[in-house]
Amino acid sequence: RPNERDYYNFSVTEKVDMKLFFPKKLVMLARDGNTPYVGDEFTVRNPGINAFYYREFSFGYSRKMDSRLTLGAHAKVLFGMAGVFTRRRPIHLNVDGNTYNLNADWNLRADAAGPMTVGYDANGYVNSIGVGAISPVAFLLNFKNVGLAADLGFIYHADVLTWSGSVLDLGLIYWTAQTHRFRQDGSFVFSGATPANGTDPNAYIAMIRDSLNNQLRVREAKGGFVSFLNPRAYVGATYPLSDHLNAGALLRTELYPGRPIVGTTLSLNAFGWKGFSGSVSYSAMNGSLKNIGLGLGIGSETFKIHLISDNVLAFFFPSSARNANIRFGMHLMLGCHEKKRSPSKSSY
Repeated sequence: RPNERDYYNFSVTEKVDMKLFFPKKLVMLARDGNTPYVGDEFTVRNPGINAFYYREFSFGYSRKMDSRLTLGAHAKVLFGMAGVFTRRRPIHLNVDGNTYNLNADWNLRADAAGPMTVGYDANGYVNSIGVGAISPVAFLLNFKNVGLAADLGFIYHADVLTWSGSVLDLGLIYWTAQTHRFRQDGSFVFSGATPANGTDPNAYIAMIRDSLNNQLRVREAKGGFVSFLNPRAYVGATYPLSDHLNAGALLRTELYPGRPIVGTTLSLNAFGWKGFSGSVSYSAMNGSLKNIGLGLGIGSETFKIHLISDNVLAFFFPSSARNANIRFGMHLMLGCHEKKRSPSKSSY
């Protein structure tokens, strides 16, 4: 901080982000059978995964525009280490009204980057995928697969409320090193089991497996690809209840593959009590209203630890939880002591 208005910061961070997704209709089809869809046709998106590990170099700057408003931003350079991305493609399904056969056709797409070995059969189709040799030094010093991203944020002190907002991880990575692009087009007819199949279930399962293997024929293409980060947006406000206590409200949105996930949180936050800070919160998120959070921070001017979760009930009732998280951290604040001013010499 060179002066009272400007603040600069720099950080290097290793980040891992993973999201699994699957369509609800496929789960309902497996649970309830195909009777609700007899004579009907419907389309769903394929299940899949978006997971990546990357290194982030972040350069930040914020400025107090006036006594009320502070604006800030991060410019970030990214280096992708490894990742796998399943593109969301349509799966067309229909149930024959006479035979009850389930017909499906698809064209799946998946991109991957990282140390992998791929095997092929005589026709050039992929028949095996494994982990290749990893050199720890080369892996950790990788500066390929370059990407760019940005964060934007503000703080505004109104007469009573303090408003804040941010948009994080607006960016992408262009993967060019150790890339593999998999393509698969197929169709499948599932006619169900008959009483005869029940006499030898192992043979029936083997027949289904062979049929799927004949249809799930994957080809590989070379070339680079682009993956986007999962952006998040926040807007919130705090209201002071006393010198050491405030109430807060927060609305947040995170973009998952195909749709945004919205949540809101109400909180009471205590701070400034001899190195102690604490928080209790209630959140509605991910289709659940049963989210009680607790946070705790203990430390001094130069060292502090914190432990926080926005759904502690998940650890006591895991079978009914839709969200589960816990975060632990330590802060070392070197050179941040408040300067103690010596009294000026009296003229008397």
